[in-house]
Amino acid sequence: MFLKELELVGFKSFPERTTLRFERGISAIVGPNGCGKSNIFDAIRWVLGEQSTKALRSLKMEDVIFTGTDKKPSLGMAEVTLVFCNKSRQIGFDNDEIEVCRRIFRSGESQYLLNRAPVRLKDIMDLFMGTGIGAESYSLVEQGKIGMILSTRPEERRLIFDEVSGITKYKNQKKEALRKLEETDQNLLRVNDIIVEVRREINSLERQANKARRYKQVFEDLKGKETIIAKLEIRRIEKDNSQLREKILDSENQINAREEEINSHRESISARLAKIEQLDEEVSFSHDKLINIDNLINNNAQRIKVNQERIAELNSRVENLKDQLREAGVRIENARMNLENFQKEHSNLEEVVKQKEGLLAKKQNEYEEANSSIKDSQDKIKQSKVLVIDLVSDVTRANNEIADLQAHLKSQLLRQKRLEIEKANTKEEKDKAEEVLGENISELNKVESEFNQLNNRINDIGQSRQKESSERDELIRDIQDLENEKIALQSQKEFLEELKLKYEGISESLNAVLFLDKSPGEDISGILIKVKEQSLCADEQSAGLKYKLSGEAKPMPLDTEAITQRIGHIQIEIDRKKKEQEEIDLRIRGLAEAEEGLRQQAKASEMLLSNKRIQKDGIMKQLEKIQQEYEVLTLELEDLENQFKELNDKQAQLEKKLNHCCQEQKAQEDLVGSLEEHIHDCRINREKILVEITQVKTEIESQKERLTQQVKTEALLMIAFRESRQLFENYSGEIDQSKLKIKQLNEESEELGRRSTEAREEKLSLQESQDKQQKEFKELNAIQESDKGKIDSLNENIEELRKSMYEYQMQAKEFDFKRISIHDRIKQVYKLELESIFDPSAEEENIDKENLGLEIAELSRKLDSYGTVNLIAIEEYEELKKRYDFLMHQEQDLSKAKHSLHEAINKINRTTRQMFFDTFKKIQVEFHTYFRLLFGGGEAEIILTDEENPLESGIEIICRPPGKKLQNVVALSGGEKSLSAVALIFAIFKVKPAPFCVLDEIDAALDEANINRFGTILQEFARISQFLVITHNKRTIASANVMYGITMQEAGISKIVSAKLSVRQEESSELAAVA
Repeated sequence: MFLKELELVGFKSFPERTTLRFERGISAIVGPNGCGKSNIFDAIRWVLGEQSTKALRSLKMEDVIFTGTDKKPSLGMAEVTLVFCNKSRQIGFDNDEIEVCRRIFRSGESQYLLNRAPVRLKDIMDLFMGTGIGAESYSLVEQGKIGMILSTRPEERRLIFDEVSGITKYKNQKKEALRKLEETDQNLLRVNDIIVEVRREINSLERQANKARRYKQVFEDLKGKETIIAKLEIRRIEKDNSQLREKILDSENQINAREEEINSHRESISARLAKIEQLDEEVSFSHDKLINIDNLINNNAQRIKVNQERIAELNSRVENLKDQLREAGVRIENARMNLENFQKEHSNLEEVVKQKEGLLAKKQNEYEEANSSIKDSQDKIKQSKVLVIDLVSDVTRANNEIADLQAHLKSQLLRQKRLEIEKANTKEEKDKAEEVLGENISELNKVESEFNQLNNRINDIGQSRQKESSERDELIRDIQDLENEKIALQSQKEFLEELKLKYEGISESLNAVLFLDKSPGEDISGILIKVKEQSLCADEQSAGLKYKLSGEAKPMPLDTEAITQRIGHIQIEIDRKKKEQEEIDLRIRGLAEAEEGLRQQAKASEMLLSNKRIQKDGIMKQLEKIQQEYEVLTLELEDLENQFKELNDKQAQLEKKLNHCCQEQKAQEDLVGSLEEHIHDCRINREKILVEITQVKTEIESQKERLTQQVKTEALLMIAFRESRQLFENYSGEIDQSKLKIKQLNEESEELGRRSTEAREEKLSLQESQDKQQKEFKELNAIQESDKGKIDSLNENIEELRKSMYEYQMQAKEFDFKRISIHDRIKQVYKLELESIFDPSAEEENIDKENLGLEIAELSRKLDSYGTVNLIAIEEYEELKKRYDFLMHQEQDLSKAKHSLHEAINKINRTTRQMFFDTFKKIQVEFHTYFRLLFGGGEAEIILTDEENPLESGIEIICRPPGKKLQNVVALSGGEKSLSAVALIFAIFKVKPAPFCVLDEIDAALDEANINRFGTILQEFARISQFLVITHNKRTIASANVMYGITMQEAGISKIVSAKLSVRQEESSELAAVA
């Protein structure tokens, strides 16, 4: 497995999509300071889940998005993608490639993707856990982390060893198990509290449920007897109601007979009424038809008169139209002659205009040729002027560049002097900082000692408080047990007192023993008698004791005084233990206050310790910064010498270019002068042609105007000719239409006269038929009045019968109301439907209603004597009992889960302890080997600060470079620390190599000899792991297979340039020098 590809979009100084494709072996990333090399390191760390903005050199997470430059706007998103080759399946992921991507937006929204599918950060961390890949793993090493490995506390230093030994995931599992264990303890405590409360409620509900059962039994007896009374009453009501229904039925039959007779008369009336209505309609129709005939005769006479008047008018109109027709013929002939004269004159004018237009076209061609010549000359002048402007611009630019170079040379001379002064000042600051660092380390060791003493005292007090808390918990459990026993005895006492009241006077032997849960056997029948369904009472105390001793029964003494005494003793014991609990609480509070005071002191000491460490880190960073500034100043002074030579050469080139530009400028200015003279001559000729064109256009316009006027006159004559001809045709048509209309009017008058004669004959026939219909209408009306009198008499008889039937129906409704009231009462009181148990066909039994009424009264009185009864106590008791059983089951499950978690934690501790020891011993051996290899001798070892607790112990590093005494790593020089840290990193990689490793300028503090050893070991490890090295060192670059150059051609925007390197040392050195 290795890192195959890195892709950045919008991350820090990489706004464009930038892709780096890596190969196995060593890849070097080089470039000047500030070009964005470390942004590559930050991108890899960020995509693997880094959450610290400080580690990413930002104030907030959104700062990793490209913020823009003067020429390029800012972006709204940053995205980094890592592609791993997974053909070896080192990661349990069934793909040849694994693509991990992280995005962030300006809004703060963040996304993680695994093979382009959205996932959580936890999924990414779980995927790489134990492989050596991660934001905080040993595979990502930067210059600052080198110091951190050696300068952090021993407890923090072991985090790297945990990652190497592969116990990080086990520690996470243990942390999760401890969290679950704490939750289980809390749940178990809550369940126990609930069980105690539920047990108390069950005892109370059990008594209420027993009372509710007795109440329900009496209630059922009362319901049965009242149901019998209700049945008898309903049967009597039904009998009376049946007689009423027979009377109602007889009345209904008589009413129906009368109504049938009425219907018969009504049918006769309806039949005659139809005949009367038909006759009435026929009379009305005849009357209307007579009126229509009179109207028709009058209308025809009127229309004949109108037609005769219209014929006279049309004859007069025809004569007038003939006179107008003759006048129109004369106008048509005059218009035709005028039109022919104008057409001849129009043809002559068109020929003149055509000749003038030919002359105009010729003059216009001459004018266009003059314009074209002027335009060509102007274009040449414009080109020459542009060239002159460019030459002037080049001359100006060359002069400006020469001036800039001279100013730059002057400023570089001043800068050289300033850099020499800064270099001397930097050397002095470095010496002072090293002196302050020594003093700071001494003070830090003193504060650490005081802080450890305070922590030991806090631990002692914590153990004492834990012991007191355990005793307090034991007391609480004892008090709870006594409370439960007290509640049970109180319930037993109440039950016995209830039994005494219920079975008072049965036998003195009841005071001896009460047996539960079994029925007597045949061998003791006669000794024991049944008192309750599951309770036995002994006739004699000796028999009861004998039965008890046989193991077949459970005795319960009826002497409540003993129970009362026992309850009193329990209460005394409870009070005593509560007093002990209060004393323990006072001691716990005192210990807590003492612990809090020590914690405040420890916190102050820790803050002081932290400040001292921060001061130390600040001083060390200041030393590193001063050293870097010193080296940078040296390099800058060397660069200035080279720049002086380059600037002098560039100035000579610019002066040569300036002379050439001046000569070319003069030649172009001469050409522009000759072209301007030619343009002047062409313009004079063009003006002359333009005057001639204007004269020809004026003549053409004059002729065209005359031609237009003739066209208009000709058009008017044509219109007049057409109008005269159209008028002639209209007059002829109108005469023909008038003659046709006269003929139609004569024919219509003859037809109207014929129709009037036929209408008079039809009128006489209708008058005779109308007289016969009116006579028959009067006869039918007389018969109708006779039948209506008979119907009124029958209606009066029906009304009397309905009054009688209404009285019967009211009595029946009263019986129904009584029956419904009985049903409702039974239903409301007993929730019972009488229809479901009532059989109307059953014969009435021999029932004593008086005794039944007395029994009902007695049961009602007994029911009232119970007072308030909780009828739902039975269901509540059953439900609470189920809940109690469920809670007990939950308590068992939680106890089992707690045991399982303890076993899992113990197993994790055993596994991680063994894994850590095996890895730690291997790293010890390899660290000693690589230390001697890098230092050329000496000794080094890593030891545990607490060997009895290796899983929480810190790790100390002890080193002895050649020729020095054995000492802690913090006492080494800066170069020795860096080399020791490199030895530790290589030792870790030897024991557990990560798929890839990124080294960010960790060779900065190494001298040339150590760089050679570092490069040799790096090439050795490149055979098993992939290395990405960010460096400035030429020898380190020479060790690489591929070099990636980071440049910043445009301010704020990084670019990538890659090159394959040869294995030959000479060529590698040359490429490194160029980089």
